[in-house]
Amino acid sequence: TQPSGLTANITGVLITITASGPSKVYGTALSVGTSAINFSVTSGTLVGSQGVTGVTLTPDATGISTTTAAGAGYVVTPSLATGSNGFSASNYIITYSPFNGTVGLRPITITASGPSKVYGTALSAGTSTTNFSLTSGTMVGTESVTGVTLTPNAAGLSATTAFNAAYTVTPSLATGINSFSASNYDITYVPFNGTVTRTSLTVTATGPSKAFGVALTTGTSATNFSVTGTLASGEALTSVTLTPDAAGASAATAAAQPYVVTPSAATGTGSFLASNYNITYTPFNGVVGQIAITITATGPTVKTYGTALSAGTSTTNFSVTGTLNTGEAVTGLTLTPNAAGVSATTAAGAAYVTTPSLATGSGGFLAANYTITYIPYNGTVTTRALTITATGPTKIYGTA
Repeated sequence: TQPSGLTANITGVLITITASGPSKVYGTALSVGTSAINFSVTSGTLVGSQGVTGVTLTPDATGISTTTAAGAGYVVTPSLATGSNGFSASNYIITYSPFNGTVGLRPITITASGPSKVYGTALSAGTSTTNFSLTSGTMVGTESVTGVTLTPNAAGLSATTAFNAAYTVTPSLATGINSFSASNYDITYVPFNGTVTRTSLTVTATGPSKAFGVALTTGTSATNFSVTGTLASGEALTSVTLTPDAAGASAATAAAQPYVVTPSAATGTGSFLASNYNITYTPFNGVVGQIAITITATGPTVKTYGTALSAGTSTTNFSVTGTLNTGEAVTGLTLTPNAAGVSATTAAGAAYVTTPSLATGSGGFLAANYTITYIPYNGTVTTRALTITATGPTKIYGTA
């Protein structure tokens, strides 16, 4: 019971409400508004079951701006507390304590997407405007990442890293445009994991040539091929296996017929391995050539004055030089005398010529399979033998 004549004032309860946020990253803007979070009663005791359920949070200019750099400070001030279970701010003497925050880094992920690497090439570390992308997070405004430093590991830096071997390229040091600064971002750099691919080469067979009667065989060759494309430094392709088709492998394939020789199984020097290359093998398309032989007319040797030679087939009066296909033989040809040889009145001592042509033969011989040089016979008309017998005069005794 209050004594008569005394007056008392009821004072408010002292409490402190402290803002605990909100947090802010570069590129975001805080706004003024009522919040049921980001604060707490840090001193004093509320009455009964009363509770503070909301405050107004007011950021300063740096908190409101989207361009405040990461690392800069900002302030959020609480006010105008509201509550539950009969809470009234007028019943409390409230001290509002602001939140002092620091603008955080904006998270983004930059992922390297290359470069690719083929056997025999060496990657190098350096700034690149390609072979990367922003794979998570968003940039602020019109800012953009336009370049990164790409750093290959040892396997990527070596030209001799084998086909199908793994290599890694790690991005770092992002740069950009429109006020981009890497210091405003929490950048996760994701490396590119690549696999060495094969270098492309073309091996073209350039032979061997083949004549009728010759059989090609499959085998390793250091000739009859050419290489296009770039070999790794110090390497050389020195041999291939050359495989003829059936026409090339047969000695009986006729002249002017096609045959094919296919290269494969390249080998080389200087650490060359065919497995490091994507090799295109191009076959040789050949045509069977003719065998060169010479047929020389050797007669007829006897032409006397008053006799006439005639053109016709002969199985004699010729010889053959050069190598015929196995089992074949020239057995006949046409011998054609010139005008002096054909005339019976060509004088003794005069020259005549007999020209061979149109060889025929046995054992599958065909003149079309041969390049034949025909050499004529050069003869001389001989004198005709005569016997003159005296038949007189008679003589009697006494006559001289």
